[in-house]
Amino acid sequence: MKEIKINIIDWWNDDFEENHFIQFLSKKYKVVRSKNPDYLLCSCFGFDHLNFNCTKIFFTGENLTPDFNLYDYAMGFDYIDFDKRYLRYPLFLTYTQALKEAEKKHIFNQDEIKNRGFCSFLVSNGKNADPIRERFFDEISKIDFVASGGGFRNNIGKKVENKMEFLKQYKFNIAFENSQSIGYCTEKLIEAFAAKTIPIYWGDPSLLDSKLNLINPKSYINLSSFSSIGEALDFIKEVHSNHQLYMQILQEPAFLKENIQEFYKKQLEDFFDNIFSIPPPQGKQIVLSNTRKAYQDKQRRLMYIKDLAHPINFVKKRIVNFLDKEK
Repeated sequence: MKEIKINIIDWWNDDFEENHFIQFLSKKYKVVRSKNPDYLLCSCFGFDHLNFNCTKIFFTGENLTPDFNLYDYAMGFDYIDFDKRYLRYPLFLTYTQALKEAEKKHIFNQDEIKNRGFCSFLVSNGKNADPIRERFFDEISKIDFVASGGGFRNNIGKKVENKMEFLKQYKFNIAFENSQSIGYCTEKLIEAFAAKTIPIYWGDPSLLDSKLNLINPKSYINLSSFSSIGEALDFIKEVHSNHQLYMQILQEPAFLKENIQEFYKKQLEDFFDNIFSIPPPQGKQIVLSNTRKAYQDKQRRLMYIKDLAHPINFVKKRIVNFLDKEK
């Protein structure tokens, strides 16, 4: 097996062994975590990648576009054609177990859907989200009780510990993205499919285009398919009261293509194979012109400004960096 010296940085956690991409690469390569890596897997939760001069591979689960002035390669939500430097790889593809269950969404027995409540809503907090989500929650609650089990607008007396078991108890699930942007589709829709409930979705406008997506439009309720929230609520009310119509939607497969994980797995494998086929440091795609160097220096200054705004985090980071150098 070919050895790959790699590390992860600016990620939402530092769990190297459990990282989705590290696990994927470990099936084909001898992956070695290194403090002086040839390759760096980066995300958007910091600027520490600026301290490294190696081939940088960016992944985002947030609604933002990769900055190719900072990263050699990238994966994200956007529909970008940038030769072999970019792969569209939405966040939900990292939820492998949920995807596996979602592929069987239309296969169930009657006992699994018996005595279900009306609708579930699970949001940890209401900050940094489009106000349409809370507005919709208030409007749909006029049809029937909507069980809110998160920290936001909780009405069941406690926070839900097991999301999937909670979703399975209800006919519908409000699966809204925090914001709306072309291509931005997270795990919310997929986890609702996995729970064998009908997602009520708002978010990625491109899901209406079957040429761009593999998600079956008949398998869920997409707010963007209606001229208004009122029209969507009328349809939801009809589905709620019409068992035959409800079953018709529930029995639709979630995806337009079988073995969706294998489809994306091949794309991901080709993406990394191309990167690792070029020996480091020749694999770097960014040429540091004076202009680009100035841009990166500006990003580095922004990093320190943000750190100083949170002094505890600033001190922690400086201590960690010092200890790493001492080892």
